[in-house]
Amino acid sequence: MIDEGTTFYMDAQLYNDNYQLIDDAEMSLVLTDPSEKEFIYSLSPHKRKYQTSIKNLNKGSYEFKVNSKFKNEYAEQNGTFVVLESKLEQEQKIAN
Repeated sequence: MIDEGTTFYMDAQLYNDNYQLIDDAEMSLVLTDPSEKEFIYSLSPHKRKYQTSIKNLNKGSYEFKVNSKFKNEYAEQNGTFVVLESKLEQEQKIAN
C-alpha cells in the first residue's frame, strides 16, 4: 500500500534474450495521475536494478509506463497502482 504524501521507490530490471541482467540501458518512468497529468522520472542503475524515488503523490489511481532502450531496441511495460488517503491525522491522539 502507498499512502498519500509518502516517499516510495519504483524498481525495474531488464533482461536480454538469454535472461542475463542488463545494467546499462536507458530507462524512464511515465506516471499519469487521476487528472491525466504526466510526470517523467529517470530510472538509475542501483544494486542490480534500476530505481527512482517518487514523493508526495495525492490519493487516487495512477497509471505508469516504463520505457527502456538498449542497443537500439525498445521495450515498454505498463501498470497501475493506487495511492490511499493518509490516515495520519486520524491516528493522532493529541490535537495540534
